[in-house]
Amino acid sequence: MPVSRLKTAWSALRGQISARSERIDQVHDLYAEIVSQARKPNFYRELGVADKLDGRFDLIVLHLFLVAKQLSAQGEKGKETEQNLLGLFFADMDRSLRELGVGDLSVGKKIRNMAEAYFGRAKAYEEALSKTDGSLAEAIRRNVYAGEAPDGAPELLASYVQALDDELKAVDMQKGFKNNALSACFARALHHMGFHETP
Repeated sequence: MPVSRLKTAWSALRGQISARSERIDQVHDLYAEIVSQARKPNFYRELGVADKLDGRFDLIVLHLFLVAKQLSAQGEKGKETEQNLLGLFFADMDRSLRELGVGDLSVGKKIRNMAEAYFGRAKAYEEALSKTDGSLAEAIRRNVYAGEAPDGAPELLASYVQALDDELKAVDMQKGFKNNALSACFARALHHMGFHETP
């Protein structure tokens, strides 16, 4: 291969590697923002979500679903990012289980159970968001609160979810990686509930 063509091929490959590396970094940043939002004290202190493994898992799932839903609606790049985001989520769950001392033979089964839980909840939330009959609050009561919730909490959390879904619909998620658009959506949705964002 002539040197000139070799240089051109290397330049193209380097560009692809750089772009891929940037996309990976963006997905990690996106996931970190989702987890950070799901850990906001407001959900546990004011809304009574159990600050335990199950409660934290369900709040991550709820936020992850809303972001993934919008990514999926934004073309092939959005769908690719959605798949990478879900892959990172399950990899993080795998790591967390191992850190908790779960044995290798049990991790795979637990991850499958978590995957079933995620997709089952995602389906329930998506169907509920299309209705105005209280279905969303009921889905939240059933999943986030395991059927037992403080009075009015599922309805208030449902209001937050609806507000966040509306906010995210207006965002180009691909561009949103770089200009803190996702963080702004999270903050505005919290304000919709009358809560100030807490660290």
